[in-house]
Amino acid sequence: MFAWLERNSFLVLGAAGFLLLAGLFVRDVVGEGQPAALVVREVGGARDGLVRVHIDGAVAAPGVYELPGDARVSDAIAAAGGELPGANADDLNLARYVRDGERIDVGETGRPAAFSPEVTGRLVDLNSATHAQLMELSGIGEAYARRIVDSRIVDGPFRSVDELRTRNLLPASTFDKVRDLLTISQ
Repeated sequence: MFAWLERNSFLVLGAAGFLLLAGLFVRDVVGEGQPAALVVREVGGARDGLVRVHIDGAVAAPGVYELPGDARVSDAIAAAGGELPGANADDLNLARYVRDGERIDVGETGRPAAFSPEVTGRLVDLNSATHAQLMELSGIGEAYARRIVDSRIVDGPFRSVDELRTRNLLPASTFDKVRDLLTISQ
């Protein structure tokens, strides 16, 4: 028997190693009676379970409102008394969760082209501008405006205007045209 063990020692050691690894794997998968840890990310960043949202534009009572942390854009508009006649919320995703500190601007139907930042000198906030407001910028059309709004939803708020380039949302030539017309809310 010892002769067989000497000739096949590598098989015996391999089988022992396999059983040891299998035992460790089963222990990790099944656990030792302790519950698995659950990591929960706070929605909206509010510490007290509430979010504070600035509702502006064509609503009955613009202002800052405290809402539950799971509130949606439609809830925020309702808290501000609802849309005024002539309001246009088509550029807003009414089913999106609101974020703490966010500004929601409900647009007006037929808003005059004089809103254009080139005309008014008013800077456009990348974190709250609507699709239509972005399209008022020279060189920003339907596709670029949609990319910016979608990126804000998927990747979160912008921390700097330069993120339009780092997120590959605008070509350099278009970015150079609009850079000085944009700002970031804090």
